[in-house]
Amino acid sequence: MKFLVRILFISILFLTSISCKKTADSPLTSAEKNAIELQRVISENGIKRVYPVKAADIFPNFFPSNTGTSWTFSNGFIKINYGLSESYNLNYLLKYVIAPIYLENNVPATALILYF
Repeated sequence: MKFLVRILFISILFLTSISCKKTADSPLTSAEKNAIELQRVISENGIKRVYPVKAADIFPNFFPSNTGTSWTFSNGFIKINYGLSESYNLNYLLKYVIAPIYLENNVPATALILYF
């Protein structure tokens, strides 16, 4: 009888240890790390506009006033209502700056500029 109790006790311990193993978290990709950083910057600085810019292009003089006002993050991408609500892969983000800009109606604004 003692032998059966021991076996039962050891079996329960073994099964409990298997079920309690912690699974390793998968490491974040660089795009996901960029998304976390951008969300922090947006939150801490009260950013109301986000605009993507191609790093090789000339910086625009004016930005459309009806764009850049909403964005979402998903799996290392940012989707911005800029043009056709395009998604941008944050793996290709070269840098970002908070900058004063002018909207097309010549109104000044502060925006987060993303350079791709």
